Amino acid sequence: MQGDKEFLLHLYQGNAFLILTHEWEEEGKEKAEVIGFFLDEYHAKNCLGLNKKEGHTDNIYDNGWQRLAKVRLNKKKYRYTEKLVNLLAKAFDNIAIEIYAE
Repeated sequence: MQGDKEFLLHLYQGNAFLILTHEWEEEGKEKAEVIGFFLDEYHAKNCLGLNKKEGHTDNIYDNGWQRLAKVRLNKKKYRYTEKLVNLLAKAFDNIAIEIYAE
């Protein structure tokens, strides 16, 4: 590993509980790729390692190369803010969560 790199991810609700995308510009063209998603709250619990009864004990967003360090949510545009914040607080020992209204 050559060191940590930070990427800005954009969070969307869309037709899912949460969609994480990486967006950038390359040669004058806007590009984007889906990094991850939570279909619903149940799927979010599984991905965050919070569904231990069913064997989901690993948080896939808190491992070596892929770790959420900070989440910034506009509570006027994301209807699941309270649910997501609670899940993130349970799943991470060290994460910054910023909530704003715009």
